[in-house]
Amino acid sequence: MSQSATETHLQRKYPRREFRRGVGVLSAGHYILAESIDIGEGGLSFQSEFMLDAIKTVVITFQIPNGEMISVAGTIRNQRQEGDKVHAGLSFNALTFTYKRQIRYYVSSRAETAGAS
Repeated sequence: MSQSATETHLQRKYPRREFRRGVGVLSAGHYILAESIDIGEGGLSFQSEFMLDAIKTVVITFQIPNGEMISVAGTIRNQRQEGDKVHAGLSFNALTFTYKRQIRYYVSSRAETAGAS
């Protein structure tokens, strides 16, 4: 792991869990489809083909398994090129209590981790 990835991990306030799902990202009037990597109550990371403006507010849409469709504003905190994809980290700006609870339940659940490698 690079030093910046390690430093980012140490700055996290909430635990994360792998979250490989399609997500929608609305940025500057453009809607792109991306693949999420992991999620926690504080934010999520995703991969896309596009570099977004850093420290920019976007709207991200996704669904937690057995939960609601969530659409929330977030801020792009970091990005890095990985081959032909861009890996981006996003922090949620104002997540409702209901959505936080759904994410917390997903992160703490072991239901899907048994089959994951």
